[in-house]
Amino acid sequence: MIQSKENIVITATYQVGEENLPVVLELLRQVQSLSVLESGCMYYQAHQTMENPGEIFLYEIYENEKALNQHRLSQHFQEIVVQQIVPLLQSRNVSILKPII
Repeated sequence: MIQSKENIVITATYQVGEENLPVVLELLRQVQSLSVLESGCMYYQAHQTMENPGEIFLYEIYENEKALNQHRLSQHFQEIVVQQIVPLLQSRNVSILKPII
């Protein structure tokens, strides 16, 4: 994977209650399979912590800010993440990062 100073990295941590975890995991699989098809998405991976299965960590890399904005406006992001996943979360913390070196 070639990286540049224009790349944008997204990290997100989700806290999911046990009762919603199976649904959220399936929805994340759907989002991942659609997101990696976007021309500006370089990497999209969801992780589950070993100590706490209800803690989900997302790591995404986009070519640039335009690609990130296109992702956030995409139908699958709006319909799956915004409308279905977010309401099921106990908490959500998202960081938008840019390279410094």
